[in-house]
Amino acid sequence: MLTSWPAFHAREAVLRDLEQAIRKTPEALDTRFYYASFLRDHGRFDDALAMFESVLAVAPAHVETLVAYGVLLARRGRRLDARTAFERAVAADGEHNGAVANLANLVALDEPERAAALYRAVLARDGNFAPAHRGLCSLNAARGDIGAAAVHRAAGYAAGPFGRRAYTGETMPVNVVALVSTDGGNIPLDALLDERVFLVHELYVEAYRDEALPPHELMVNAIADADRASEALVCASAIAQDTEHNVVNAPHAVAATGRIANAERLARLDDVVAPAARTFARDALPAEAFPLIVRAPGLHMGRGMIRADDPQGLTAALRALPQRDDLIAIAYVDTRSPDGAWRKYRVLAIDGVLYPLHLAIAHRWDVHYFSSEMFDRADYRLEEERFLANPRLTLGTRAWDALGRVRDELGLDYAGIDFALDGEGRIVIFEANAAMTPLRPDDDARFAYRRAASEAVGAALEQMFRRRST
Repeated sequence: MLTSWPAFHAREAVLRDLEQAIRKTPEALDTRFYYASFLRDHGRFDDALAMFESVLAVAPAHVETLVAYGVLLARRGRRLDARTAFERAVAADGEHNGAVANLANLVALDEPERAAALYRAVLARDGNFAPAHRGLCSLNAARGDIGAAAVHRAAGYAAGPFGRRAYTGETMPVNVVALVSTDGGNIPLDALLDERVFLVHELYVEAYRDEALPPHELMVNAIADADRASEALVCASAIAQDTEHNVVNAPHAVAATGRIANAERLARLDDVVAPAARTFARDALPAEAFPLIVRAPGLHMGRGMIRADDPQGLTAALRALPQRDDLIAIAYVDTRSPDGAWRKYRVLAIDGVLYPLHLAIAHRWDVHYFSSEMFDRADYRLEEERFLANPRLTLGTRAWDALGRVRDELGLDYAGIDFALDGEGRIVIFEANAAMTPLRPDDDARFAYRRAASEAVGAALEQMFRRRST
């Protein structure tokens, strides 16, 4: 029998008190704000969003509500709406550190220079504001400035290496220590660990100094990008040796999944095409035949990735990429289908089982779901539906079996494989590692067919984590 979680019932009592207060004085915005905040902490996210919106309908510049609303929107995957909320908060109060730092967090991937300026503006007002230091630590690490990253890491994590994520379950949770990097390269924890089941203690590995670990039944390594976080994975390996419990996605196994290492080992597998890859310095241009793909390590979703079709294109690409001497050159393999479109399939490997997640189709070589034609083409959605319903039949036995060989070679408890098919029915690997987020489909009737596959992935993750925690 599951044991009740006391904090859940304490929040319920607070919610009842706040509901009574709202009935008495419905015009009291602070009461409605706190009510929305408790709804969020209680896991009632849609109700919380609606209550935040009711406050903003009356007070559009209520900064605390705009910030809380934006954080919850980002958590729900509505990044554009979240950005709008943070922009409004900053416009209302440009010296609200929480608003400015949250806006910086949201734009850091696409506008790193603006994010850095926002963080610096916060620190000019409050030199000890830890979230701004943490943001600058990650930004400096991403562009290879190790010294600056170390300075901001020390300031950002001066209070210690631990954090704790919200738990919204009704019964006693499964306690998990999640290993994460201060420098980035982590998979979002809320995409893996259901906060209604797991109480997650974050451990920022580069800031760890042999402190006692929180009580836990399971350790999960959420450091997923071997190219960006190689040093963090070394730290994580040492920490993982100190736990008596199971470790999901052992750091040493993740460390072996960098793009160059993967290109070498996956190319040896039957029916697998893994384009050759190597690093190069900016003053030593790669001599591979064109076209080739040039990318910065640790960036995803099309960021920092450019196709160069000739030497002039390569020169232009280098001007657009970060000033680093560890850029990656990847041989370009044309995977265009006979109908003129490019297709990118994603399959997840969870506890040894393959699960189809999505298919994106577009008339551009760099296919990503968010920029694909899936939103406009019913025939493409029907093709994806067939893939999700029966991936082996859709891909063919040759390709499906090849995916199993990739899964086994990776040796990870959780991983994703992005790939296409060539004209012979082999799989062409774009990426295969632990850094793929199992994004849920939009709440859109056009994509209702995707929900079953997404729910199967969520159930498989919960089952794996529960089983490993016993």
